[in-house]
Amino acid sequence: MVSGHLLDSLAALPHLPPGDEATKGSLLDLGCGAGFPGLPIAICQPQRPVTLLDSNQKKTRFVQHAIAQLGLKNCTVEHCRAEQFIPTERFDTVICRAYSALASFIDQADPLVTPTGTLIAMKGRIPTDELAELPSHWAMTACTPLAIPGMTQERHLLTFKRNPAATPQ
Repeated sequence: MVSGHLLDSLAALPHLPPGDEATKGSLLDLGCGAGFPGLPIAICQPQRPVTLLDSNQKKTRFVQHAIAQLGLKNCTVEHCRAEQFIPTERFDTVICRAYSALASFIDQADPLVTPTGTLIAMKGRIPTDELAELPSHWAMTACTPLAIPGMTQERHLLTFKRNPAATPQ
């Protein structure tokens, strides 16, 4: 639990963009499940607005209960499918951990992130086949190997930005 979920989630912290003064680095955890990585990020960065999104009502009820028990004021939960979620404002960063194939993640996150925003996918091994399927209007800007204490499995943090040279067709 500690290595595989908590420390794995916290490994993303140094790689999160700060955002500007207005948005304060707003973050969406897409497919939050039991709250990883969103809850640990919200705890460690109380200045950052964090939204946890999942389509499974049982999971969102659990996360809502955890937020209440922890007294987190910077964290909200949305019970909705990503394709149906319409936020009042787009997010600076959309992150996922064990969510889906990269092309699907990017397709679902694209309308939820600001035009200059960042997408972050937490993966195990580098998903070479998935990277070949990326939409052309997004580009990987970093592939960071993560060393998680107590874990021997490979972990990578993949960072994406919109490719200004390409536009969606």
